Amino acid sequence: MSTSTFRTVSFAGTRSGVHPLTWGQRWIWQGLIGHAPGYEYLGWPVSVDVPTGCSLGDVLAALATVLERHETLRTRYFLDEHGVPRQVVPAAGELRVEVRQAGSGGVPETVKQLGRELSGTPFTIPEISVRAAVVTAAGVPESLVLGVFHMATDASGLRQVTEELQATMRARAAGTAGPDLPPVSHPAERVLIETSPEGLKRSARAVEHWRQEVGKFPRRTMPPAVHAPEKPRLAEHIMRSKAVCAAAIGLSRIWRASVDSVILACAAELLGKASGQQSCGFLMLAHNRFAEETDSYSGTLVQSFPLCVELATGSMEERVRRTHFAALKSALSCEGNPDDIAAMLRAVFDDGGDGADLSCAVNLFFRDLGTMTRGVDGPEVTTREQAEKLMPQTRFSQGHGAEKDDWEFFLNAHQEANEFVVSLRMDTAVLPSQQIVRFLADLERRLVGSLPGADA
Repeated sequence: MSTSTFRTVSFAGTRSGVHPLTWGQRWIWQGLIGHAPGYEYLGWPVSVDVPTGCSLGDVLAALATVLERHETLRTRYFLDEHGVPRQVVPAAGELRVEVRQAGSGGVPETVKQLGRELSGTPFTIPEISVRAAVVTAAGVPESLVLGVFHMATDASGLRQVTEELQATMRARAAGTAGPDLPPVSHPAERVLIETSPEGLKRSARAVEHWRQEVGKFPRRTMPPAVHAPEKPRLAEHIMRSKAVCAAAIGLSRIWRASVDSVILACAAELLGKASGQQSCGFLMLAHNRFAEETDSYSGTLVQSFPLCVELATGSMEERVRRTHFAALKSALSCEGNPDDIAAMLRAVFDDGGDGADLSCAVNLFFRDLGTMTRGVDGPEVTTREQAEKLMPQTRFSQGHGAEKDDWEFFLNAHQEANEFVVSLRMDTAVLPSQQIVRFLADLERRLVGSLPGADA
């Protein structure tokens, strides 16, 4: 049985104040409004191993240092008297930190449990944007566990935070001066960029790009809903595949396109066959970290962008490369004020009318600007036969379902070591669970089958 005590971390920043939301925060806010009160998915669990020789005091001091450096982590959100969302950065404050002794499942299981607890409930008005706990074994700190509000940061920003925590704890464990940490830029500074004359022009260009790209979307990307829905209505299934990793990376090298484009084009082909459409309209997620100055930004920059994938003409290789260039162009063109984009969509498409289908989303980041390949590491597989030998190792599991979501189709793929983790959450009235799993298996077969044979 786990036992817990509590400690308090005090923090103070060099700046405080009330500010408007950035574009990235506004995009998250729209999702928060649409899902309230059930927006617990906007909490992110993350754990950081504590270096040997680091005391509990060292861990808490490192946490205080990072809280003071990153305004976005100590930010709260509220609606002003006009109903406009705002962010407030406090000058100082305290964070209550649970210290939990590892239970019978050991440190890893206790870390997972704390991650679920810290991120599994919506953040409340009195809280800053991070929750924290320390897992100990025999009184020695083993892991720092955080639950971080997605309004505060994205995957890139969170990576900065965890790297700084690791570096600061290592320095304290070694008894050396604190690490030489790079400068950090903050949401308050980002607001000034976005509300500048150039920022307003950029947003206007994004609205127009949205208008043009969404105008290409089919009226319906998804197949018709003809099945009795399951409980919960949206089911998520997950595929872990070394064969997908090998095939997608191999095809990206052969076709000189990004790994993301390879996966997206194949998924679009399967969805188009299921719906009978000659194109698919997707809402993609853009990290918006193309410019060098965004490297120091620890807030969230993620927004969606529209992408129409044409299926009617060309070979798979041609469609992949076409998708690659179209996705990069759209990702670079769509950073803007989400409120203005939403207003444009409401004006162009009547709610519940015959507007374009915006119910399909894909989480794949198109990062590569300087080269045609994404530069990911993976197995050196060049033939179909080599990839086929990996297919028996593929594993399927069920993820978290939901009763409602903005999207009827949500595909997510990322690499973990030498395998790809591909998850698909869909409306079971469109595709029952069994067919969702089949869709993932067909995606693997299509990727592997696209590799050249050994005698080619």
